[in-house]
Amino acid sequence: MTEPSFKDPQIEVVFRPTRQNDLLSRLASAGFRPINATAPIETHTSVPLLIDLSTTEPNQLEDLGFAASADLNRPVVLLGELRKPLRPNAKQIHVTSLELISSLPARLDLRRRSLLRENERALRQKTEHTFGNPLYFEDKAKRTSSPKVLYLGPIGTRFLPLSKGLAARGVQVVASITAQTAQMHLDAETFRLLLIEGTQTPEDVAMLIQGRGDLPVFIIGSDALNVYDGCVDVDQDSETAYDFISDRAKSEPLKTQLDRVRLGATSHDPMTGLYSEAFLRAHLPRQMAACAQYETPLTLLHLRCRDSDLDSSDLVTLSNCFVANLRETDLLVRLNSSSFLAVLRDTSYAGAARLASRLIAVVENHADYGTRFAERLLWRAVERRGGFTPDSLIQSVLSGPYSKAIAA
Repeated sequence: MTEPSFKDPQIEVVFRPTRQNDLLSRLASAGFRPINATAPIETHTSVPLLIDLSTTEPNQLEDLGFAASADLNRPVVLLGELRKPLRPNAKQIHVTSLELISSLPARLDLRRRSLLRENERALRQKTEHTFGNPLYFEDKAKRTSSPKVLYLGPIGTRFLPLSKGLAARGVQVVASITAQTAQMHLDAETFRLLLIEGTQTPEDVAMLIQGRGDLPVFIIGSDALNVYDGCVDVDQDSETAYDFISDRAKSEPLKTQLDRVRLGATSHDPMTGLYSEAFLRAHLPRQMAACAQYETPLTLLHLRCRDSDLDSSDLVTLSNCFVANLRETDLLVRLNSSSFLAVLRDTSYAGAARLASRLIAVVENHADYGTRFAERLLWRAVERRGGFTPDSLIQSVLSGPYSKAIAA
């Protein structure tokens, strides 16, 4: 059996010893550190829970403190044959056999990103209510029209059922065989989702998503690499996959920038459309509480232009450059005439450092800026720890040494 590392992510398992060696070996090979589930079951945690249906009895689940149908607020993996199929968009993940456990890391990552987005949307709604603002990212998905999804890959056995299944759910699929054709479609039309067959090269994918930070990218296939926003397995459970793609395509993206800001609004900066510092201070406590509850990291990234302030046109151009290369759940704030602050959920310090390097590189390659601004950009990142309050976390990232070097 592959020896698990202490650094591997944990997964709690509920099973009987009859399949211990096979099951634990498969989980370790997939990169997990399996541990036996003990009572009482923790309901609010990011550690996934796997239930081996073929060897687990109902009384065993009751002894642990929950029923098999309980709606736990944590990832639940059901291994084996189901008595009845899962409902569409169920929170549980179904794995039919031990051989498919290798796809579990990517599927869990897909579920984690989806839940993070839903949670951040709910938190921003609450903060918007405190400012008395309309929920500007709600009811604007134009559900009367057919949202478009761009597919990149061969027109074969996967595409035709995919196109038909999504059309039945009110989603239009536009196909591209080559990355160059997909690039032309992205430049000419607005798409809600980019679906890519796993056979595409990383270089082609990187070319497509460059400068399109708000475009969700999913790789098709259970054996796809765990990159971008996750993978969608349309072979194992096509109906659930089509439901997920449809719901994701119809949902309005979480905006980090507004084209028009209501006069007198205090939640957004009227010059750039970014969130204001007032919104940040009202919203950050909710984000920190959610990250503490679900045991996920949160990091603040401060980007500052040294030597002099920027004029309004430079601020707008720089903010557009940053927003285009952030995730939907990243919250970008303009602090003053020379600095920005990004709240990065589910991101460690190392991830924030890599993001800072990437943002500086994007600015450096900008046609109008070149190295003129990239050489003046400094960054500082601070990850949330147990002793931080929202105010002390903000104060910590705004003071102290900054880094100019590109992070490794």
